[in-house]
Amino acid sequence: MILAGGLALLGLVGCDLITGTDPPQEARVELTGSGVEGPIMMITSSSFLVGAAGPEDVFFRQADTTFVNIPFDGTFSMRETQQFLVRVPSPEDHDPRLAIRVFIDGDLSHTQEQVMDGGLLQFHYTRF
Repeated sequence: MILAGGLALLGLVGCDLITGTDPPQEARVELTGSGVEGPIMMITSSSFLVGAAGPEDVFFRQADTTFVNIPFDGTFSMRETQQFLVRVPSPEDHDPRLAIRVFIDGDLSHTQEQVMDGGLLQFHYTRF
C-alpha cells in the first residue's frame, strides 16, 4: 500500500522532475487596439476541453464573460487546473483592430493582431 502511494506520488511529480519545469501559476493577458468603441467582450476559462474540430471547437466546463476597456492588462490564476483560455469575439457593431499578447508565468506565449471583421482572437494553453 505504501509502495503504491509512493509510485502514485512519483507519477504526479515525475513530469516536473524530468522536464525540470514547475507547473504554471498564472496567465497574463494584454489587449490593445484602435477603433474600439466602448468595452469589448472577453471570455476566460481555466476549465475547458478542446474538440477534434480544432481550436475554435471548445467545450467550456466553466467560463467567465466580462466586458473590458482597451487597453486591458489582467492576470488570471492557472494554479489549480494548469490550463487557460482567452477568447475575444468581434464586436457586432464595428470592426476595430485588436492585438492580444498572452504571457504564461511571465514568458510570452502568444501574440496575435487583426481587424475584427467577424473573427476572433483566441489562445488556449493546457499543460500535460
